[in-house]
Amino acid sequence: MSGLSGLAAWVPNVDPPIGDNFWGVNRSADPTRLAGLRYNAASQTIEEGLTSALAYGNREGADFDLIVMDFVSMAVL
Repeated sequence: MSGLSGLAAWVPNVDPPIGDNFWGVNRSADPTRLAGLRYNAASQTIEEGLTSALAYGNREGADFDLIVMDFVSMAVL
């Protein structure tokens, strides 16, 4: 892999497959620490989704300092 990698490359939609090679790191060894957390809040309001996702991340040991969202979702929030 060469060049720049976007957010979707760093935190893919699904756990990395066995033998994954992202910048020389096999992220399938520990997907949570090496490839991020995924939380589907599609059936929740933005407030419920954020609260639930933050709670899930905290249970996994995450320490949040940034939330990235589009302008429309931010306006709804």
